[in-house]
Amino acid sequence: MGFCPICKNEFQEQFTTCPDCKVNLVEALAHDGKQPMYKLRSKEIFDKFVGYLEYSKIPVETDVNPEDGTYEVYSVRKKDEMKISQAFMTCVSCEAEKELLNHTEAADIVEDGELSAQEFETLEEVAENEADDSLLSQLAKEEAVNELSGTVFRHTKSYESMEHKASESKSSGIMLICFGIGGLIFVALNVLGKIKLINVMFSQIVLTTFFLAMLVVGFISLKSAKKYMEQSGEENDDIQALKDWMKINATPEVIVKAEEKELSEVERILNEQQRLTEMVTKAFPDMDESIINHFTEEFYTENFLQDQTEELENETVI
Repeated sequence: MGFCPICKNEFQEQFTTCPDCKVNLVEALAHDGKQPMYKLRSKEIFDKFVGYLEYSKIPVETDVNPEDGTYEVYSVRKKDEMKISQAFMTCVSCEAEKELLNHTEAADIVEDGELSAQEFETLEEVAENEADDSLLSQLAKEEAVNELSGTVFRHTKSYESMEHKASESKSSGIMLICFGIGGLIFVALNVLGKIKLINVMFSQIVLTTFFLAMLVVGFISLKSAKKYMEQSGEENDDIQALKDWMKINATPEVIVKAEEKELSEVERILNEQQRLTEMVTKAFPDMDESIINHFTEEFYTENFLQDQTEELENETVI
């Protein structure tokens, strides 16, 4: 494998130069001056995270920061940054659930009265520390979500419904038209001498042009809003067809593979998500990628992750 140092694309072994950039390929991309996607303090989480990425054949570069000792993860290809972010978010979520379960098990032992007073105090201190760790894990989980939003949406188009686009365009259009009309009235009053804030002819011409431009952009926004609203009906039909198809075809028998039970929870969840996305993309090849990503993730969370969470809670209660 080789990489282009300019466009960052990956090529098979038979290629030695990038056909687009006309430069020689390199074995690995240097991250000098490049900001890492993630900086982790936990060696255990870092190893699990990188291990899954290697298993999924997602190339990354890693380094240890000599200043603070954190473990840094760099992306090699821009197209993989969404997968890397999803892997990190899932990894942190799983670690948070494990810590919460361990904390609950410790509390159950205390309630059974199997500990001495000294052991109880020791376990109480451990439980408090685990509670703090669980809180930190929850904060890390939220940070992962924010990181996902900041990373994924920078490089891939996020889903925005046509109805929402229509509403935004309509609001912007009305606001621009109101400002434009108000501005033209203000200039007209100055020209007629009713108010004397702008007496220079050149300034009056510039302001008139500016407010007329606002009016034009406002009417264009209203026209776009009407267009988006007309497209929203067709989009809603497509989304409903997508949801109906997933309810029928995306069953646990198809998504969940028995041979993957030996994998870690992070690896299994991401494999299932990827399997679902590939199925839907194949069934709806002409559908926008952002719609597929949004609703497959929503479907998987509601029908698979939610069931696993309920099972975990039931096991905890027992």
